[in-house]
Amino acid sequence: MFGRIKSLPLYARRVAKVPGPPVLVVLSAMCMLAGCGESGITEGVGSSVKAVPAASPQAIIYAKHCVGCHSSGVGGAPVMGDAAAWASRTAQGLETVYANAINGIRGMPRMGTCSSCSDADIRTTVDFILENSQ
Repeated sequence: MFGRIKSLPLYARRVAKVPGPPVLVVLSAMCMLAGCGESGITEGVGSSVKAVPAASPQAIIYAKHCVGCHSSGVGGAPVMGDAAAWASRTAQGLETVYANAINGIRGMPRMGTCSSCSDADIRTTVDFILENSQ
């Protein structure tokens, strides 16, 4: 156990010695709750940040199922707000982009992990991402 603590950054080692929940559990909970709230969701690349209404069904789907990869580029996912990254995908045709989101492609899971979403939900969420990536 102490070997794992030594591999953590200095600030995390200090916190790890304090009694309470494990540091990674607390940090994970903070990350999961970061998108919660009534004020809306803010996404973007660099300094071009857009506020997205919390009531939008597409924003909710994006926040629950897409933001993990499409806000950071995990596994080569195109980042929402990065027009150049999305241009190469849309050049293949919008129907191909929809099909990839619905069926999955490379590291992206089918329906982006949203098992309760319909094909129409995924299509409108793709449209939402593309509209916020121009």
